[in-house]
Amino acid sequence: MGIDSGQSDRRTGESVEPGPAGGARAVERRRDPQRAERGLTLMELVVVLSIIAVLVALALPRYIIPRRNAYRLEAENILQELKTMEWAYYQQWNAFTSNVTSAGLAMPGGSHWATPLLYTFSPGYIVFGTYGAVAPMAWSDIVYITLSSDGSSTSRSTF
Repeated sequence: MGIDSGQSDRRTGESVEPGPAGGARAVERRRDPQRAERGLTLMELVVVLSIIAVLVALALPRYIIPRRNAYRLEAENILQELKTMEWAYYQQWNAFTSNVTSAGLAMPGGSHWATPLLYTFSPGYIVFGTYGAVAPMAWSDIVYITLSSDGSSTSRSTF
């Protein structure tokens, strides 16, 4: 069973003519000029996706860096309150507390940080800090303050 000359193949829309040994061969592809092509080519899709990737790469740091700074400032505010309590204790007793819970700090609700810990205790200075307890902060995100007996302090963070 061959295809008659001048008929079109339904699958491809090509005109077919009988070929040697009764097979069909394609002659030309007919396009309907009024039918608009639909969809995107693979190249157009790659270009669109690459433009989106560049825009995300440019916008993401502008969002993430201020957000992390805000979390760091939240931790520093908690530690500043503890520093004030520690300094008041030092002024009264001429020594720092041996643990941060005896200073009387109450953690604020909704904090992304764990209760501050005492890292180093000596007669001349104290180092206390906190680490991330709630996402997006992690346990490796640490903020700490060093308070000296002369009243000076420094603040550092690991991120």
